Order: sequence, then structure tokens, then C-alpha cells
Amino acid sequence: MTGPPPRFDIAHLSVTAAPDVAFFLTNRAHVPHTFAIGLSRDHALAVSSLVFVGDSAVLTVEGLTPGAYVFWCTIGDHGAEGMRGTLDVRAP
Repeated sequence: MTGPPPRFDIAHLSVTAAPDVAFFLTNRAHVPHTFAIGLSRDHALAVSSLVFVGDSAVLTVEGLTPGAYVFWCTIGDHGAEGMRGTLDVRAP
């Protein structure tokens, strides 16, 4: 997490499907952020807690099946401003 403008350092992630997938978050920006994952930005499957400036957090998501997902920040217009990306979950 960085900015301005708000963005994720990595805009494309790829993981192998597993019962639990952990995402390690570090906020190097100047404002708090979140990390949400879903099939679309209209439907979050999981959302991190608020990650404050200089803090780190872990979001563990259960049951990500193979397919294409999106991730974004749910704070204000951050997702629309570019704080979003894609996640490919591959079959084991």
C-alpha cells in the first residue's frame, strides 16, 4: 500500500488454490487503507481491517477456488483512483 495516488505496490497477484490463502499487508502510504478481495468490486468475499499508516496486517481468506478475482481498497474513492488489482488463483 502506497501513494499518492493511492495504489498497491503489486497490481497483479497469482497464487495456488489452498484451504487458506494469507495476504501480508504493509501500509507505506500517508493515510489508512484496507484490502478487499472478490469476484468483482461489487461483491467482497473478504476485507481486511483498517491498516493504519506504518502498520502491517495479515488477511487470511478461506476457500478461494481457481479463477479470476479482483482486489481493491474500500476506503472512499481509493479503488476508483487506482488502488485495485487482479488476483489469479491457480489449481493445485
